[in-house]
Amino acid sequence: MLSVKTLGQLSDRSLPDSWKWAILDTLRLHNRCDLSGAETATVVSLLSEAGANGQNSDKLRSVCLQKLGSFLFTQREITTQKVPDLKDALEKQDRAALPKRDDANVKQAAKLIDAIGTYKTTLQKTADEVKDEQIKANLKKRLTKWEPTSVTPTK
Repeated sequence: MLSVKTLGQLSDRSLPDSWKWAILDTLRLHNRCDLSGAETATVVSLLSEAGANGQNSDKLRSVCLQKLGSFLFTQREITTQKVPDLKDALEKQDRAALPKRDDANVKQAAKLIDAIGTYKTTLQKTADEVKDEQIKANLKKRLTKWEPTSVTPTK
């Protein structure tokens, strides 16, 4: 089970960055398929905040956003494997393309689409703020990887 308290230590100013990186590596967020909706939302929130926090080092901000991107990618893959008819909407990052039914999977997919949108905004904002040119280029490269896919061609 994910320890929200452990992940919350990313905001602890007394911890060195190397410890924060160790926390991120130990939790192995990119391999987590056992998280509840609330835990997923917490992970997204905490990593997004750490990545956006201008008081963190550029390197830590980049690492947090990299981990968040991997986590969101994994969550998208898990969701599309579980419910294949959500794949198109998730790849397009389009809430309007979600099926018009009221179930937990559709609601979770909508939250995931929103989280991806927030992630992209945070990536862009952070890329504009960081001073290190290599980190800036890396953040912008990650942003291009999250462009929505085009409309699925029909045969």
